[in-house]
Amino acid sequence: MDPLVAALIEQQASEALGNNAFARRLGLDKATWSHVRRGLQAPSGAIYSAALRVYPGIVRRVAEGLEISNESDVVSLHPAEAAG
Repeated sequence: MDPLVAALIEQQASEALGNNAFARRLGLDKATWSHVRRGLQAPSGAIYSAALRVYPGIVRRVAEGLEISNESDVVSLHPAEAAG
């Protein structure tokens, strides 16, 4: 599962929001969020944009976990992935 989607699902659970309410919070169509959440559809740019707008801390945490720098276009692999 996409790390950002997993983090958003955790956030949804922590706020005790149903799928419709969480989709509204993100400004997404409820079917889009439902499909992404269930893995039927890959997350689109709209998901990433909505997450950045509504939950910038979550996006930052996920980016740090993936070691993505905001200051460059370089994505570095986690040391374990780089070794393998």
